[in-house]
Amino acid sequence: MNGSRLNILLVEDHDDTRELLALALNEMGCSVSAVTTMVEATRLIASHQFDLFVLDNRLPDGSGVQLCQHIRDSKDLAPIVFCSGQAHADQVHEALAAGAQAYLTKPFDLDQFQETISGLIMDSPSRPAATP
Repeated sequence: MNGSRLNILLVEDHDDTRELLALALNEMGCSVSAVTTMVEATRLIASHQFDLFVLDNRLPDGSGVQLCQHIRDSKDLAPIVFCSGQAHADQVHEALAAGAQAYLTKPFDLDQFQETISGLIMDSPSRPAATP
């Protein structure tokens, strides 16, 4: 990863999972804003620029797919990764059709999570330019 810290929005309502994923992202040198609901996420999206989004599909006040569509409707091109216990093919397809780049099904290996994030960051059109 380059010299600048990437801003990640993590939307996960399960406390232990949210803390674990935030730690993994911090370990990668990312700055993480972690929230539990769509309402909190949309407030942050309106006032901050994020380089990548990590979304759960099942949230207490809606779905990750709805949030993904909101992000894409705002013309934000930052990568979106779903990390969800919902593993049915229709749910995966719906998330990818809404604009997500990856869908990891819980439980997953943290190395796989970090590799997915790293790959998306390197390929992201919103990735900050490398510093000399």
